[in-house]
Amino acid sequence: MNSKLKFPLHRYDESGRLKPPLFFYIGLIFLCRGVVLLVVALSLRGQSDALMSLYYPSHREFYLSLIIAAFSVYLLFIVSRRNSLWQSKSIIHFKLLIPITFTAVFLDVCLQIYVLSQQHFAFSISKALTLTFSIAFVAYLLSNPLVRSLADDWRQKG
Repeated sequence: MNSKLKFPLHRYDESGRLKPPLFFYIGLIFLCRGVVLLVVALSLRGQSDALMSLYYPSHREFYLSLIIAAFSVYLLFIVSRRNSLWQSKSIIHFKLLIPITFTAVFLDVCLQIYVLSQQHFAFSISKALTLTFSIAFVAYLLSNPLVRSLADDWRQKG
C-alpha cells in the first residue's frame, strides 16, 4: 500500500491539515509565564512585590518577559485560529509561525541567562528548571519533523 501521508493519520485534523503537537502548545504557554505571573501577582495584592522579585529581580526583566509573552500569545492566536485564517487565505501568519517561535525561545533563553548573570549565576531551582525547559523546547523544535513541516503544510493547504 502506497501512502501519501507524511505523518500518521492521528496527526491530521478533519480537514487534512497537520495538528500542532501537544508539547508545542505547552512550550508556547510556558513562554507566556510573564503574563501568568502578572495575573497571580495582581490577585495577591499584599504579596505581589515579593512574588515578582522572586522571579524577576528588576522591573526591566519583567517587562522583557512580557514582550516575549506577546510573541507567544500571537503564536497561540495563529494556532488556535488556523481554520479561520485558512478560510481567509491569510497565509502570511503561517510563514511567520516558525521564525517567531524560534525568536521567542531565543529571547527567552537570553533573558534567563541575563537574569542569572545579574545574580552572579547563583543557583536557584526555579531558574534552573526554567532554563532547562527552555533548552528542551529548543531541542524539541529543532528535532521534531512535525513542527518543522507544520507551517509548510498549512501554507500549502491554506
